[in-house]
Amino acid sequence: MSFLVVEFLDEHAVEVVRASWMIGTEKCLWPPVRCGSNIAKYVREVITPGSDWKAYPVREMYRTKSYDKARKRLVTAEETSDLQTSADEGGAKKRKHKENPRYLSSSNGESEDSEEEVPAAGSVSALSALPTSPPSSTNRAGKENLPPPPATPVFQPGGSRSSLRLQDETSPCPSTSTDSVVSPSERKLLILLETINSKLDDVSSRLSRTMERLDNHLGAGVEDCDVPEDINFPLQTVEEVTDLDAKLKTDKKWEKSVVHYLSLIGGRTVEDTVRRIMGHCLSNTLALQYNWAGKGEKTAFSHLHLNNVIYRAIQKNRTTSRSTQSEVENVQKAWLRYAKDRCGGRKRRHTEDANQA
Repeated sequence: MSFLVVEFLDEHAVEVVRASWMIGTEKCLWPPVRCGSNIAKYVREVITPGSDWKAYPVREMYRTKSYDKARKRLVTAEETSDLQTSADEGGAKKRKHKENPRYLSSSNGESEDSEEEVPAAGSVSALSALPTSPPSSTNRAGKENLPPPPATPVFQPGGSRSSLRLQDETSPCPSTSTDSVVSPSERKLLILLETINSKLDDVSSRLSRTMERLDNHLGAGVEDCDVPEDINFPLQTVEEVTDLDAKLKTDKKWEKSVVHYLSLIGGRTVEDTVRRIMGHCLSNTLALQYNWAGKGEKTAFSHLHLNNVIYRAIQKNRTTSRSTQSEVENVQKAWLRYAKDRCGGRKRRHTEDANQA
């Protein structure tokens, strides 16, 4: 598989692409991405162009079978408009050194290498108007000390010339990394987004605490609300429960007022809200005569219409509006089951058991 360094003519930008993306020698398919790191992933991996890829006019500048070599050539793409393709992929070829055109009379200078390099198909001669790069020097180890490369524009389809993203001069050289470097403006944007996200979390937390205080305030002030007529909470006898249940079934307007009244009791959690409403409706002495299913000699609380009213009141409360009926029923069952332990009942049983022993 070959890799190409091409110039996108409309955008005046260069980028590394796969040979399979080319349509002939004058057009190249481009994936629907804008981020530089994403396009590097597309190039490295074998990704077949899809139907959403768009074709753009390009000029082929360099061709090689090595992705790393293509990335290195990309660095020099802004220094010259004529990248040469090596005829032999096994040997590293130096690019031709171009003298400053201001000091040339009729030629572009001689090549630094005595070997001839075969230009890629579709490439054109170097533009004499482009600035040249400073000559390289050799250190004691025999390696070239190349000047830092200029910023390389990254192609972003659909944008204008001003939309080209330049790499930061202080960022690592692209020749040593296969991924594009995040620009300073993008880095600032990421920091800003993290700050906004943190502030939103703080606002959400503050709002939750405020709503909880509001519900508790409304619940604490339920005694000041108007209690529906003909009802005295907490109920003390089974007859009072029977009369209340009958009226709740026949008078829908009165039933609605009871639901609203009980919803204002509130609580911090579902469990706390259910316990407070149950304790507000039934005295502990009356609760001893009920259980959930009506086992033994007790009355089934689940068959009462009051049970439905309590659940509707819990659903109307802002804090417990998402509670399920199963959650509410489990708390009601436990509240009825342990009625004998409240109001000193457990202590009295322990005292009686101790006396009998």
